Amino acid sequence: DEYHSIIGDQAHKWVDEDEMVVFGFLDPSLEGFIAAKQNPGNPLFSANTIVYIDAIYVNPKYRGKRCGAKLLNRVEEWAKNEAGADAIELSVESKNKPAQQFWENMGYQTTLEKRAKNIN
Repeated sequence: DEYHSIIGDQAHKWVDEDEMVVFGFLDPSLEGFIAAKQNPGNPLFSANTIVYIDAIYVNPKYRGKRCGAKLLNRVEEWAKNEAGADAIELSVESKNKPAQQFWENMGYQTTLEKRAKNIN
């Protein structure tokens, strides 16, 4: 279906860019996925290595069952033990209140406010 096609296309991009991608499966259907990459810190702000989470998605039928937490735990282990990162960063849409609550519940804090202006 279209959903799996989009994920498949994006997964190839992530793998080509040497990103960490974790897929979760419960039964034959896709439970969810998370994609993250290692970035060197910006020496103007911090010389630390960070891991940036590009995307996380949990199939709606598996939400509320700790699937997102399991995917995130795997990336956190990778960031700490394999990537040698000092921190993990990500972006969340300001209108996505459930996602903001998820990240807060997982111990993530708002450290930066990003601004945008539609010019079309």
